[in-house]
Order: sequence, then C-alpha cells, then structure tokens
Amino acid sequence: MTSTCIYDLAVQPELPPLSIGALAVALCDLFRRADGLAMPCYVTISVTQAIGLLFESEQASLRAITRWALRFGSAVTSVRADKDGEQRLLVRAAIDFYGVEVTAFAFIPVT
Repeated sequence: MTSTCIYDLAVQPELPPLSIGALAVALCDLFRRADGLAMPCYVTISVTQAIGLLFESEQASLRAITRWALRFGSAVTSVRADKDGEQRLLVRAAIDFYGVEVTAFAFIPVT
C-alpha cells in the first residue's frame, strides 16, 4: 500500500492577470447572471482586475445594489460622503465574481 503526504505537493503558480478582453467577457457573463436585476448606468473595466458598476444617484439604487449583493452573495456597506456641501451616502457591494473584484456602488443623496 502506498501513501502520499499532502505536504509533498508542489505549490501551484499564480495565474496571470486576465486581459481586458477576458474581463469584458466576464462582465457579459455577470450581466447574463444578473438577469432581472436593475442595470448600472456606467461600467468600468480595469487592468487591476476590477469591474466597477455605478448606479444612478437615487434612492432606488439602494434597493438595486442590495439585490445585486443578495444574488451574488455579498454584503452592502454605506458611508457618509459629503461633497460640495451636499450630504450623500456611498452605498457599495463588493462582489467576488470568479476571482474578479466587482464593486457595485452609488452616491445617494440624503433627504
């Protein structure tokens, strides 16, 4: 009988970063899986392996981001962000989509 010690296994090298094209394909897959959810008004794809989803500056975006977080297993956080004397709430959800960092966020006016 032969036994193998798990400590003898070689450490796998890190995967190379995804190209912008591959990240765009990941974004398309993300949108396909987000069927039925509100869509962002602006999207960014970065070579830092991140995708940003900006939602409208309105109260409905809080619900939209919460639904994205529930669908993709994330938490929703918010912080106060004052700009030009206007009080806003930065609402965001950090989603891990197959190793790609996706941030859904909105600056919602405080009423």
